[in-house]
Amino acid sequence: AYADGTISVYDSAGISHDDTTPYPPCSYIPISPRATSKLHKSTVSALHIIHIPQPALVSASADFRIHITPISPILAPTRTLTGHTRAITSLIPLSDASVVSGGREGTLRLWDVNVGQTSVWATKGLSAPSSLAISSNDRNTVWTSLNDGCAQSFDTRTRDHVHTLDASMTGSRNLSALACDAERLVLGGQDGIVAEVDLRAMAVQVQYKRGGAS
Repeated sequence: AYADGTISVYDSAGISHDDTTPYPPCSYIPISPRATSKLHKSTVSALHIIHIPQPALVSASADFRIHITPISPILAPTRTLTGHTRAITSLIPLSDASVVSGGREGTLRLWDVNVGQTSVWATKGLSAPSSLAISSNDRNTVWTSLNDGCAQSFDTRTRDHVHTLDASMTGSRNLSALACDAERLVLGGQDGIVAEVDLRAMAVQVQYKRGGAS
């Protein structure tokens, strides 16, 4: 995916690698894309593959739109999901039929890829989401990091907000990334601070600062 909205699809079978060594190949072998198209009007911010039932791309962009595009020699969206009023910053599939997206206007939106938007949540203080993650033991719980240093979780079944971790707990003024499993939530900020939160106790277990980089 490219900053001008172009998306290219490559066949991974055309990329060879010597499995006997952990190092990448030394030579550069150009590979032509299987398909390429300018699907969005602006920067692509997220891109995933889903199966509905055939493989398809689900892409989000700063142009406020989400496209569902079957993977074929000619890339052309078969459905466009609209609702965000500012740039989409993040997107994550819950299943092959549903995705969650976050926009700079301070909302998270749950989409049925076949019919469109089903739910919308406002984040704390309408802060912009920066990234999304799904709990490994409960794919109905979605966590988002926010640009004010907070993190929040939402239950996609009840449509309720579940937890909020404020900036005093995360230690960051502007979160940029997060990841989680069944027991831990790891948060990273643009100020280089990384925090590991125990989700059972909702308490920070480890916090440190990287070498000045986000």
